[in-house]
Amino acid sequence: MSVSSKGPGAWIEEIAANPSVADLQGNKTLFLESMTSDPPKAPKVERIQSLKHAFETFQPKKKISYETADGSEVTEEFRPKTMMDFGKDGIVKNSKYLADLNQKGQEFQRIAQLLKSNKTFQKLLEDKESRELYLAAIGSLISQLDKADQ
Repeated sequence: MSVSSKGPGAWIEEIAANPSVADLQGNKTLFLESMTSDPPKAPKVERIQSLKHAFETFQPKKKISYETADGSEVTEEFRPKTMMDFGKDGIVKNSKYLADLNQKGQEFQRIAQLLKSNKTFQKLLEDKESRELYLAAIGSLISQLDKADQ
């Protein structure tokens, strides 16, 4: 804290304090998006004391469309309640479609890991004839599962 004179009878006391909002570092990106599909209302002054209070007051929501593997669209409403909801885990947790997709991806990764560590399977794939028989069996299994789904 320092005191300086700006003329007769005027003293300014400068307080060294950190700003409440810091500038973004050069390697960071700030992404701004309207978090509601509703048209803007007349501005209303709110005394927001925390992020939790901001989420409770404004209740942001946004409709998001995803394109599926077969080309159709899935539309969901994103309603963040904390800043953590904007991270990968938060977005996946709040979206049924993305959670299902994430679960399928994890299952495929687990199966791939099991197949890589299975010595018998690796020997099966080394022989061209046995590999073709195995792929034919897998194709047959897939068609049976597709028939069972319908």
